[in-house]
Amino acid sequence: MGEESAPLSGYFYDPERKRTTQKKLWSVTGCAQLESFLLAPWAARRRQDFLELLDRLSPSIDQLSAAIEQEEEKRSEVLHLMTHPGVGPLTALAFVLIVGTPERFPSGKQLGSSKGVK
Repeated sequence: MGEESAPLSGYFYDPERKRTTQKKLWSVTGCAQLESFLLAPWAARRRQDFLELLDRLSPSIDQLSAAIEQEEEKRSEVLHLMTHPGVGPLTALAFVLIVGTPERFPSGKQLGSSKGVK
């Protein structure tokens, strides 16, 4: 990886946590960092299109995120699932709503089979 890509790499990948850092990337600071990079004209245009789309979608995303937070507070199973690394509010809530009570499945294999996983 070259020296020019180093500033951006901190926003895409956190080596200590071994995952991407999307929250930093889409913050005001992260978007400003993205806008500061020199790109070819077509790539700069695509970047601008995506950042404008993000601006238009952000209010809807905020509303949906608030609804998920309200629902997660009502369900202890969701909060419990979120204690596992990599499981966030949306994944935990979706699991609880789709699976229901996991105790009704004797094994993970049967749980997967009931949802069409082979």
